[in-house]
Amino acid sequence: MAVPRSVNTCVVVLCLLLAVLPGAFGAGTEWTPAKVEEATRLKDIVFFKESLPRGHPQRPNRHFAWGGAIRGSVVGLESLSTNLPSAEAAQAGEMGLRLNITTSGDDPAWQMIVRAELMPPVGVVSRSRPFFDVHAYRPQGALEFDLRGEAKGKGLGVAFFAAYGTSARLRLTPLDPYLADTTDWQHVVVPVADMDFDTPNANLHIASDVMIGGEGWVGPLSMDLDNIVLRSDGPEPERGPVRVNHVGYLPESHKIGLVCGSRLFRLAGRPFVVREVDAQGEPHGEGIFRGELKLRTEFEPELYGEWVYEADFTPVRQTGRYVLEVPGVGSSVNFYVHDAIYEYLFYHLGRFFFYQRNGCALPEKNAFEWVRGEIYTQPTPFLSDESKTKLVRHGWFDAGDSRLFPRTRQVGMMFLAWELSRDKHFDGQLNIPESGNGVPDFLDELRWHVEYFREMQLADGSCPGYLTTGKGGGNPIDGRNMGYENDPDPRYIRDDRFSYDESVRICACLAMMARCLKPYDAEGAAVYGAAAVKAWDWARRNQPAQEEGETPGWQDDMLWAAVELWRLTGEERFHAVVRELADTEPDWSGFSWRYQAYLGWVSYVLDARGNAGLRERFRTRYVEKMDTVLETCAESPYGVVFYPHRWFLNPANVGHTGALLCIAWKLTGEEKYRDLAEEHLHYVCGRNIYRLCAISNVAQETYSWPLHMLEWIPGRETWMPGCVMHMSISHSGNLSRFVARRIRMTRVNWYFSDLCVGFNSGPVAAAMMLMEGTRYDDLIQQGAFPGVKPFRPGLPCAPTEVGVWGTEPVIPGAAD
Repeated sequence: MAVPRSVNTCVVVLCLLLAVLPGAFGAGTEWTPAKVEEATRLKDIVFFKESLPRGHPQRPNRHFAWGGAIRGSVVGLESLSTNLPSAEAAQAGEMGLRLNITTSGDDPAWQMIVRAELMPPVGVVSRSRPFFDVHAYRPQGALEFDLRGEAKGKGLGVAFFAAYGTSARLRLTPLDPYLADTTDWQHVVVPVADMDFDTPNANLHIASDVMIGGEGWVGPLSMDLDNIVLRSDGPEPERGPVRVNHVGYLPESHKIGLVCGSRLFRLAGRPFVVREVDAQGEPHGEGIFRGELKLRTEFEPELYGEWVYEADFTPVRQTGRYVLEVPGVGSSVNFYVHDAIYEYLFYHLGRFFFYQRNGCALPEKNAFEWVRGEIYTQPTPFLSDESKTKLVRHGWFDAGDSRLFPRTRQVGMMFLAWELSRDKHFDGQLNIPESGNGVPDFLDELRWHVEYFREMQLADGSCPGYLTTGKGGGNPIDGRNMGYENDPDPRYIRDDRFSYDESVRICACLAMMARCLKPYDAEGAAVYGAAAVKAWDWARRNQPAQEEGETPGWQDDMLWAAVELWRLTGEERFHAVVRELADTEPDWSGFSWRYQAYLGWVSYVLDARGNAGLRERFRTRYVEKMDTVLETCAESPYGVVFYPHRWFLNPANVGHTGALLCIAWKLTGEEKYRDLAEEHLHYVCGRNIYRLCAISNVAQETYSWPLHMLEWIPGRETWMPGCVMHMSISHSGNLSRFVARRIRMTRVNWYFSDLCVGFNSGPVAAAMMLMEGTRYDDLIQQGAFPGVKPFRPGLPCAPTEVGVWGTEPVIPGAAD
């Protein structure tokens, strides 16, 4: 259930205040090792406890426990009301959970599952799924509960359970070794380290339940359970302390590494060294640069929960591969210094759109090991009337499944980035099927998605935006993990989800496509131009009525569309609307605009035919907002605007902010915006609190396994490069009191997220504007840096080994 906007706004404002003032909270506190240890201790995960107020703030979780038979016959687990007679009383915290069952048959087995309840500061206000990371508790944690009854010798066992994602139920850990011979109340402690972690795909970094069950016992069983808690005195997991951009840095740019950790006391002045790395990835030599760490921020107990130091190695300008080492603390991953850094990122970020194409095959010469046959080539019915169909054979998949979303804001951003970097683009740049047709490759790729808009346009000019799975419009029904070629699920054009605003935004994108394509394909451009005008005429005929005293939500979209159609046609009727709506102010929230007027501002500024005063007015309004980003980042220990955990935020929106800053650089020529844009891409590429590159398989430590419900199929060995991941836990899935740690990024990214358009758009737009556009044959054809042999075609480096949070480094204490 969605959280009310007012609640979300409060959370965002609070978190952004924390980001602005990282040292203010806890000011005056002397952060001794003992105080830091207490501040970073893992929180209790409560499954059942008297007086526990259960449930989502907007949806109380009354069904927090249920049971059932696995084998044989089990009487007493038929329903919640009978298998747990005290459930309603337990909901009010009056008594424990009571089991009274009888098993029969050959080798009967049963289970009872109790859902966790994450309470602040463990959870967040919008918690909707109670996920937690069992691996974090493994070193020194235990499942504890009170039990009464004849339990020993009855085949009882416990396990943790991940009820979402590609999960599998664990084998039960027998309880007998931890039970006393008594029928009275006893306190049972089962160390997490004793429990089973070997079941494939168990995904215990996203557990949600504890399972109590039995196997093999035949006969009656009665017992009471109470105070079921997972607890530990250990610290929250942390990634390695030395954090850099895993892809690398330009030779002439600022090069800052960060050294971060909760227990890294008094490291200011500690020496660091940059060493060269050989062809096998091993450091050699005494080092080419030495420096000393500088303190950025002391430990703060709200946002990051870390000490942050910087290692400035800007003088390292020689092309090569390096590692940053801090003796007694740790080393970074290997990284490059090279002038093709952004070409490399653009190549893989841009090609990921190609891998997500709808309605076609992916040829082996372009797709390498991700080749596939023809998919979704038949006409698609309308939801309102299945006898009506449209042939829709373009567009990019956008949510880890077969759904197609417009994502017009993101498409508009990429069109602007393309226009601002047009001289850096060329035909044959991305190795896609259209390479060699005389049109720059990325414009061809944008055309693939915009053609979807044109295919969906109705005879009256309106533009439905959504094509989804099944009549419910959600995730795959029967096709999950079967691959697109084997997908049995029906798809529908969702005319019931029609949005006037979205139709206007599609109009703007059609006009942008026509304008950008015209120099290369005038005939094709004319088709998109006609579709844009047709969409505009429909929008003007059907403009919604304006409530008195209310600002229409569609005005920003209409402004953007009017700018694009004026730039395309030069007609005064469109320019008149631009003047009429010039005062439209998009909502500025979370250091980004929530509405699209700013896209119209920038586009208008880029056209020298525009009114000089209006161009300067739009440019000034845009740049003023970017100045607030500059001011905030100056106070941020990570050098970027940090976004609290919300949909479409961090790291994808950090990349989007980088693109916004690049635009400010292009509009003003001021390098401060470019420099800060680079800082944001450094964060996305690994210089973050997780020390993981958020772009799959472009560097040494990246995501290796996102859960893409149709692309991830049996037999696939690794994920394709260039996928920008968003998060690995949805809404509540965190253990931390620190806002920045609440997104559990691991090498296994279970959450399917909104891939492709939603998250690749910002980072690819930034890379486009930052790159030089130099052709490197082996970079283009194989995806590797000059002189460095790629792992295999299409994969620039050895794929990151699939692992879970428990396999990643935990910092045991202060540096030696």
